[in-house]
Amino acid sequence: MTFNKMRIILFGVMTTVLSCFSSCSEKCSYQEPIEDILINDWDSNTIPLHGKVYSFKKGTNFRELIDSFEVSIIERNPAQPNCLVCSLGDKKPTHENDIRLILDDMLLYDISNITLSWFVDNRHWTMGGPMEYCIVSSLSVNGHVSRKTIFSGRLLFSQKYARRLKKLR
Repeated sequence: MTFNKMRIILFGVMTTVLSCFSSCSEKCSYQEPIEDILINDWDSNTIPLHGKVYSFKKGTNFRELIDSFEVSIIERNPAQPNCLVCSLGDKKPTHENDIRLILDDMLLYDISNITLSWFVDNRHWTMGGPMEYCIVSSLSVNGHVSRKTIFSGRLLFSQKYARRLKKLR
């Protein structure tokens, strides 16, 4: 084997090892803000007019309020008409707390046990190997576990998990 071939092989091995150390050390951050909440199976023709998100200390059964956030935009996802997108304004909750979403003072979603996972996408490759990113691998909504995965920074679950609130007269 010639010196140039050995140098090329050694360079390839070193590049692979270094890229593994840099990508293998990636971790998901629970402090990352939640940008959007997506609700699948939205069969209703009506779209909620307003929404509010509340952040609670994790594990307190939605009793220790931390902060509240306005839902700035509520619209259908153009790519998936049966999916409702609730986009948050400037202030955003994080994945590290329990979340309560209330739409039109009628539909309540208590979201807890948010689990983030590092995902290696072997179907899509970059120069350094397969794409890798953080996903929301599971969460609980009103006691129902949803394992529909989505990129971190978003939450995704079914409309059928809604709990109806009684209107005050």
